[in-house]
This record gives sequence, structure tokens and C-alpha cells, in this order.
Amino acid sequence: MRLRNLLSILENADLDGLQLKAKQLDTGYSFSDIQTFKKAMESLSAVPVFEAPISALRDSAMGAEEKDYLDQRNQAQAEDIKESAAALFHGARALLLTLRQLMPADAANVLNIQIPEPVNIKKLMYVCSKLEKTLQGSVVGDYTKGKSAICHIDPAANWIEIDVGTEAALCLAGDLAWSAAVVYGKYQEAKIFEEHVRALKLKPESLEDIKKGQNEAIVRLIHMESHNLVERHLNGNGGQMEKLKIPIKLMADLIKDGVRVYPPEDATDNVKALFPDYDKLGEIESRAPVKKKAPEPEPEPQPEEPVELDVQPEPIEAEAAEEAPEEKADEAPEAPEADKSKAETPKPVTEPKVPVLPKQASFNDTVDLEV
Repeated sequence: MRLRNLLSILENADLDGLQLKAKQLDTGYSFSDIQTFKKAMESLSAVPVFEAPISALRDSAMGAEEKDYLDQRNQAQAEDIKESAAALFHGARALLLTLRQLMPADAANVLNIQIPEPVNIKKLMYVCSKLEKTLQGSVVGDYTKGKSAICHIDPAANWIEIDVGTEAALCLAGDLAWSAAVVYGKYQEAKIFEEHVRALKLKPESLEDIKKGQNEAIVRLIHMESHNLVERHLNGNGGQMEKLKIPIKLMADLIKDGVRVYPPEDATDNVKALFPDYDKLGEIESRAPVKKKAPEPEPEPQPEEPVELDVQPEPIEAEAAEEAPEEKADEAPEAPEADKSKAETPKPVTEPKVPVLPKQASFNDTVDLEV
């Protein structure tokens, strides 16, 4: 169990109620305020170190007693009840005082990060390195005034407490974890769909096209999530959009590795709502607005494809060119010598292989062709 949670349990427990009142009889003891004691005892049932004395008290005659007093005439059983109750009370008091000295005071803007149990030093360094890059690339900056400082490390439960400095940085970290959970969910969907496609035994080319399309969809999703974080937490500064894409990818990888990021225990409900529920990763949806689309990245220039033009037959253009000089001759009284020689020079016309249709004729008219 996490030491911070253990301290919270002891702080909220009624330790004074654990002082079981016992009056010695000629044989055995008379116990009173049993119900108060049992209620305080059950509040410590989640603490592993107290499992043995609590089990002994539950199995004793006092455990099944519904009244508030018990006269236990059996000397041995009475001694067992008295010793188990005393061990529970003194053990809880000693553990509470010890944890108060070991644990730092609660900070308002602390991220509680649970990492998977490391199998070796290399794996631990790998996770911590990704975590450091994620926080440095997101919560540490001029807009949030955040920082990344370790407050406490709990080796018993693999917890790290990191002070991010400001509430703005804490909120950005929560929203960043949410976006990463969305990307992780989309990645899982893509993997499942890929396995389904493999089972269909399609051509390798088709499988590669599907994988490429899924990868492009995830890239667009990361772009959209980064744009949403900039709009919500960084005053719409588009220059930070590319910077946030890397922390989103890193956090998605950390979620895949089993890392969990939580808000402080005493955080407000609004702050807690920013963080994802890791037990429902498949149900988390994007917070990016649907109507307001994120600006798409500029596409890379593509080579122009050749364009095929639909050209009219040459003989029709030649015929139109022959009639043009006659119309200009009626309008202009006299043309320059150069123009006359140019107009009088006949344009060589190549005999068409296909007979030329009359100008007024349409393709639906019937024309008699001479051979």
C-alpha cells in the first residue's frame, strides 16, 4: 500500500476508540465499550500490518458480541483479547507518528505518479526518462510557470510525487494525460483492426495501405489534441502546438507501459475531472471541439500530373482562318504591304485523312461522301 494512503487512513481513524476498556475479574476480564472499539478496529482493516491482530479479535468471543460489554471468564481467551487490542492500539499510534515524520506536508500542486514495478534498473531509467521529457516539454514553461520537482518517492508501492508548482501546470498535466489516453485508445483500436485484417489473409500490399492509413489517422489525432491543449491552456499560442505533440506521444507510450498520473488527494472536483479514469481507457473520448477544426498542417508540394487537352480537328481551324482575311478586308480600306503579302500567301494545308464536314453540318446529319 502507498504510504500516503496509509497515513490518510491513520489520520482519519479513531485511535482513542481503540483503547478497549478492560476490568479484571477474579477469573478473566470484563470488557466494555465494545461497539466503539470494533468500529475503530474496522477502520484499520485495510492496513496490511494490522491483519493479524484484527483477525484474532474478529474470531474471539468479542467479535460476535452484539452488546456493548462482555464478561470473559476464560482466562486464556480473555488475555488474548486484551493483548490483541493493546497491540492494535499501540501499533497504530507508533505507525502514525513515524509516517508523520517521514512524509512531507501535502502540497497543493503535486502530481501523484504510479509507475509499474521495474524489473531492472534499465527499465526504471527508461520510464523515468520518458516521464521527465514529458513534463519538461509541457508543464514547464512561461505560460504555466510550472516546474518539475520530486517531493517524495515511495519505493514500497512505486509512487513518485512531483510538484509542478502552479495550478495552471497541474491542469495542463491532467488534460495532457487525457489527450494521451485518447491517442492510446485509438492506437489500441488500430492494433485490433490490424489483427482482424491479418486474419482475412489479404494481400500484403493491401495490409500496408491499411496500416499507412491508420498511422495517418493517429497523426491527425495528435495534431488535433495538441491544438486543443494550446487553445485551453496556452492562450492559443500556435507556436507551442508542435512542442506539445512530443509530450502527447510520450505520455501515450507511458500509459501503454502502465504509468498512471493522478491529481492530489485534496484537489477540487474540477481539477480531478481533467484526469482520465485508467480503468475505462477504452471509453475516453476526445475533448477537442468537433465544430471548430484544428488547422491542418501544410501539405508537401506534389509534382503536377500531366493534363490531357481535348483539341478540335485541324481542318476546322484552317477553314475559319481562311474566312478571317475577307471580313477584315471589308472593314479596313487598305492594309499595309506586309500584311497583304502575308494575307495573300496561301497557308499550306495538309490533306486530311478524314473528309471535312461542312461548317453548318452537325454530327447527327447524314452526309454523302465521294470516294
